[in-house]
Amino acid sequence: MAEDLKNTGVGVQSVDEITRDLAQKCASLADISRQLYARWVELLTH
Repeated sequence: MAEDLKNTGVGVQSVDEITRDLAQKCASLADISRQLYARWVELLTH
């Protein structure tokens, strides 16, 4: 795996950046789904 990354010219730094970017996207997706779920529960209980 590490060999493949070296061959494609992807450095460790850019892998870290990609990972960080994905983590941020996942976090915001989790926030959005929490909000949607809360709204859905609100609609059902009222």
